[in-house]
Amino acid sequence: MSEYFDIHSHILPGLDDGPLDLKTSKQMLYKAYDSGVGNIIATPHFREQRFTTSVAENKAAYKQVKDLIKEEGLDINLYLGNEIYYSSNTSKLLLDKEVLTMAGSDYVLLEFSPSSPYQYIKSGVQDIIMSGYIPILAHFERYNNIVSSWNHIEEIYDMGVCIQINASAISGSFLNKHTKLAKKLLKYNMVDFIATDSHNLDSRSPSLTDCINYIRKKYGNDLLNKLLYINPSKLINNEEIKNI
Repeated sequence: MSEYFDIHSHILPGLDDGPLDLKTSKQMLYKAYDSGVGNIIATPHFREQRFTTSVAENKAAYKQVKDLIKEEGLDINLYLGNEIYYSSNTSKLLLDKEVLTMAGSDYVLLEFSPSSPYQYIKSGVQDIIMSGYIPILAHFERYNNIVSSWNHIEEIYDMGVCIQINASAISGSFLNKHTKLAKKLLKYNMVDFIATDSHNLDSRSPSLTDCINYIRKKYGNDLLNKLLYINPSKLINNEEIKNI
């Protein structure tokens, strides 16, 4: 099956700490495709004073990679978004269309510092919700001050925030705290998306193979399809994922 989605990918060249050139983007595309990915949302970082490429620059790189996909004859659908590092300006940037939602939908991929206080993250996602958007918390397993308390996890989840965990956490060592948390969230059906958060070919790979194999073996195809196809398809179509 090559219809799986990767909704969090730094695959566009020259924009952030992802690939430096189109050649590497091409290699990443093939590696993703070989693992069963047929749909990718490119999510270059936007972080004030660090990663500040404009929407126009993001769209230019996106077109470059879309043209490459066509030239190579790859059966991959490419979409565009941003991974936005939250600040007090984020809602205004979204409303002014200076940063991108996910594939033109109302969904927004949000990032915080792993050490951000719980109340800061909670206030941030409330701000995004009140502005009319649906937050997806990127690599949820990293937020120490949420995951240290199951009550905090439940509170964030019940707000309607979508939870994305990284594929590398699913396939990591059972001694890894992120892996333990990710698998606990899967057990209690509190994950909405799994994605690679890929940046390169090696240490932050675009391959979903190990993650797919683990979920299929442990939970079966129904959960696998929900996380990697059904929910992402709803995102692309701007449909409701969580009935809160």
